Amino acid sequence: MEIRTEEQDSGGIIFLENEEKKEVGRLTFSLNNEDKIFIISYVMVHNQYESQGLGKILVREALKMALDKNYKIYPHCSYANSILKKMPEAESFLVGR
Repeated sequence: MEIRTEEQDSGGIIFLENEEKKEVGRLTFSLNNEDKIFIISYVMVHNQYESQGLGKILVREALKMALDKNYKIYPHCSYANSILKKMPEAESFLVGR
């Protein structure tokens, strides 16, 4: 699996692609640059790739991006929220949950 990110000033998409460069999942995010908050809006893994831990890979990549930017992270997406709550390394960076 390979991770590819398309980012703009106000947000972007993290794509997870297989060896054939076919999308298997994505995570969309917004950036609140004023308050330095990385907002996870949506996590989706295509049906045929579910139950393989791929959503967790996307959430981990989002956490890494947020930390690299020195942003806090707000998991608007309930799936991302449930994953991040189980990650001790994310605990001090979560806001609003």
